[in-house]
Order: sequence, then C-alpha cells, then structure tokens
Amino acid sequence: MKKSPVIWFVFLFMGLTMTSCVSKKQFVSLQEQLATANNDVAKCGANLSEQLRNLSACNQDREKLKSEIRNMENAMKLRQEQMDDLKGQIADLRTQRDKTVTQVGDLTVLSQSANQNIK
Repeated sequence: MKKSPVIWFVFLFMGLTMTSCVSKKQFVSLQEQLATANNDVAKCGANLSEQLRNLSACNQDREKLKSEIRNMENAMKLRQEQMDDLKGQIADLRTQRDKTVTQVGDLTVLSQSANQNIK
C-alpha cells in the first residue's frame, strides 16, 4: 500500500495548525505581566528623574554653603588678625603706662629732693 503525498501533506498541515507554542491563557497572562512591568518602569523613570532633580538641588545648596563657609572663614581670619593687632596695641599701651608711672615716680622723688635742697 502506497500512501500518496497529498495525505502526508494533509496530516502535516493539520499537525502544525493544531499545535501552538503558548496557550491563550498564558499569552494573556504574559501580556498583563508585560503591561505591569512597563507601568513599573515608567513609575521608576519618573521617580528617578525626580530624585535627579532633588540631587541637583542638593548639589547647588552644597556649593552655596561651601562658598558661605569660605566667606566665613575669611572673615574669621580677618577678625583674628584684628584681635592680634589690638592685643599688640594693648601691650604697647601697658608698657607706655608703666613708663609713665615710673617717670611720675621719678619726678616725685626729684621734687622731694628739690624741696629738701631749698630748705
């Protein structure tokens, strides 16, 4: 008994059309999972861009604060120099005062000796 090629073709065609790679339920389920994953990716993208904006704002604030710190440090150095100069002036004034007190004391001694010489 010889089988005709037409019969083989019919069986082959029926076999290919009857089978499928994925069932309809699995296909729908996978499509739903894909849609959910795409939504999650979109939410993550929005969250990422918001966080990047926050990071940029924080970096700007940090740079601003760094410049303020530098300004304050410079001002503090100037104040320290002023204080050192004033301390030097105070020391000079104290030595001048001590010399003046000594001179006044010497004048007092001279006045007393002059009074004794006059007598």
